[in-house]
Amino acid sequence: MNSNPKLRRSTQKRSVKSEAAFLQAASDLFAAKGFNGTNVAEIIEAAGHSTGSFYHRFADKKGVFERLFQIYRDQLLAEFRDSGPLRETHTDALQAIEAFAHFMLKKLRENVGLYRVVHELAPVESEVGTLFSDLTIEICDEVVEVLPNFADSITAPDPEMAIRQSVQLVIRLALQVALDDFMNYFPRDSETLVPLLARCCNGVLNPLLTATK
Repeated sequence: MNSNPKLRRSTQKRSVKSEAAFLQAASDLFAAKGFNGTNVAEIIEAAGHSTGSFYHRFADKKGVFERLFQIYRDQLLAEFRDSGPLRETHTDALQAIEAFAHFMLKKLRENVGLYRVVHELAPVESEVGTLFSDLTIEICDEVVEVLPNFADSITAPDPEMAIRQSVQLVIRLALQVALDDFMNYFPRDSETLVPLLARCCNGVLNPLLTATK
């Protein structure tokens, strides 16, 4: 066992950098080529580290994906809780949903490689789909926590359910747009897409008001 503290810290620092290089390489390749289109050799080559270094950290490319998703989940929820869209001052639920849509669209586009893997594997590996579903539920729970702030601007019979449905609508539609699955039917730029999402959510949050307009 190495008893030199400086040497241990140096080794640990190199190990962290090596893992980060593999993760970034995999993320870029997943975004460009998908999961099945990417192989371990490409990840190793793009990372600039050895095969032994890769297998010291990961069993296979799915292990890389799982580590990427874990980091993404932890960072997303931490940012959402500490400085996310609902920590700002909003006048009503619809304004908060717009801020949430901007936030999620940015995060989805920054991590499109992860979601491309989920989109690819979920139909054949249920546990991968569960990762995405569980994260969506956690995000819904975070949004519902601030529901009392906007209760006066929600007329749906079940405000909590309306909020959860709105959050899922935003995430699902923004994800499909980020993955380019809707061809040219939906706008790609946030300034056009977010108001469209907000109008859809308004129909969920205030169905009676929307129906009478």
